[in-house]
Formats: sequence, C-alpha cells, structure tokens
Amino acid sequence: MRRTRQRKPRTVTVLQKLVESGLSFTITDVKHLNGSLYYLDWANNYPNTELPEKETKFQEKAIRLFEFPPMFEKKIESKIFFHFKRKADNIRKHKPGGYEGEELNVESLSRLEGENKHLGQSNY
Repeated sequence: MRRTRQRKPRTVTVLQKLVESGLSFTITDVKHLNGSLYYLDWANNYPNTELPEKETKFQEKAIRLFEFPPMFEKKIESKIFFHFKRKADNIRKHKPGGYEGEELNVESLSRLEGENKHLGQSNY
C-alpha cells in the first residue's frame, strides 16, 4: 500500500505579502502590520488559536513573524493597502517645505487599488 505524503500546510506572512505587493517598506512597517494583524484581528476573532511564529532577518535585524493561514491572506492585503494609503496621506498632509523624498508608493498604491477592488471597504 502506498503511503500518502503529508505536506506542511501553507502559511502566509506579512513580509511575504509586502514583498509581493512591490511597495517600498521599512522594518517599522513590517513590525506594525505583523503585530496589529495578530493582536487586533487574529486574537480577537480566534482567541483560542495560537499561530506559529518564525524568525527571519530583514534589514540586518532579526524579526519574528506570525505565520497566518491562507484564509487570512485577503485581510493581510487589505491591511497593507490601507496602512500605506494612510501613511502616504499623512506624509502629503504634513510634508515640510523643500521635501525631496519620494511620493511614498503613489504608483504602487494606485496599481494595487486597481487590482484589488475588494479593498474599497475595510474596518482598518
């Protein structure tokens, strides 16, 4: 009798989705999104379910990331979109005179918005 191969279930991390999005981001963005997704969204909806964590390096620093199940992928994408939209709006609103920095992901955000019509409504 042939034994079936058991696969490790696929998981999704915030860092993985940020890299896939093509947005430029910092370690602070990763930590903020990872923590808020876990403590505000996951822990409130699934209080009795612990998520596995993995440690990885980003910008020469070790960070811990929660491994979310694939069903949570759209929520992660939504949080990423609204985090960077709000960040770009705040920079535009409070931009000091003579600011020479990039216009924080404006092209990438508009591309993401076009690709993800479901992101229009969020409780973020």
